[in-house]
Amino acid sequence: MIDQFVRHRLGELPGTGGFEDGRVPDAEVPLFARIVRSAVRQQDTIDRMIAEALPSDWPLARLDPVLRALLRAGGRSWRWPMGHRRRW
Repeated sequence: MIDQFVRHRLGELPGTGGFEDGRVPDAEVPLFARIVRSAVRQQDTIDRMIAEALPSDWPLARLDPVLRALLRAGGRSWRWPMGHRRRW
């Protein structure tokens, strides 16, 4: 999944418009990969954290899958010890 996302969304390709074409030209690919892998490893913990923040009548599964993935990545970076963060 990471490789596919990197190929199709990260970095600038010759002849593309960057952000206008849905790409992120100046992305830090190693950082992206680290966040995704860590979010997957900590998914149960992060999901509990997200579920606790949702209204009781709104289960985690009701969230759009893309939004759920973004919240998991954000949740992982939130839980990252400050000493491990680079430029963020």
